[in-house]
Amino acid sequence: MNDMTDFTQYLNQQRIASISLGQSGAEVCRLNGGLIAKHVQRQKLPNADLWEKYRQESMFFSHISAAQLPFIPEVIHNELREDELLLILREYSPLPKQAMQAPSILSKVLDVLVQLHSLPVPPFLPKQPPEVVQYSAASLAECREGWLQVLGEHSGRFSLSALEKISRSINEINIRLFAPNCGFVHGDFHCENLLMDKAGNILVCDWQNFGYGEISGDLAFLLSRLRADGFSLDENLILEQYCLRAGIQSTQNLASQMRLASLNTS
Repeated sequence: MNDMTDFTQYLNQQRIASISLGQSGAEVCRLNGGLIAKHVQRQKLPNADLWEKYRQESMFFSHISAAQLPFIPEVIHNELREDELLLILREYSPLPKQAMQAPSILSKVLDVLVQLHSLPVPPFLPKQPPEVVQYSAASLAECREGWLQVLGEHSGRFSLSALEKISRSINEINIRLFAPNCGFVHGDFHCENLLMDKAGNILVCDWQNFGYGEISGDLAFLLSRLRADGFSLDENLILEQYCLRAGIQSTQNLASQMRLASLNTS
């Protein structure tokens, strides 16, 4: 592939099927030979921030490889140009959400998450500590209105008192409870970004949002997505297992930061 000059022409020749072309603007397709391609053209993206995220993902795969870490997908080709990039990866099977209810699979996912959080922050990424989340009056009003519309679809079933209390006090809650445990984070850790190879190993894809931040956010997001999909998991037990693997003596602070992350996500 070293003589590849026109990404679009190459993909047209090798494409088996398109997978997605969503609002993110990236073209994702399946290629001959059991490969997955992600093609990004800067001018087709809705904003400059997205280009920086895809550019960061390409730099991540240049910095680290599957040979170094077992949970990194194998990269076949990774070429970053001034306004275009092409990333070709080995294709793996998606991890079914139902599999998370199996203790053996859950253990593997937690092992991967602990390894991920122990990675050093790449030198090309600014190591900026997270800041306390604070919402403007306009943002709070927009969030409140959105929740009123959701609750209005279930008239009489939910009290609005909790919503009003959170609207008034969420900035103060963030200030009082903010006590980050920082490290390397994936930034979008959930089942749809988890894969499995033929040997049963867990791999993590979509690295556009990785960075330096509060580690509990990855775990909180994983559990919140599973909860939203109707899966019942013992979250306290999962947190204890994570802390045991990570060598964290107490679950108290991590649990507090997870609840705070879930509140802000909601």
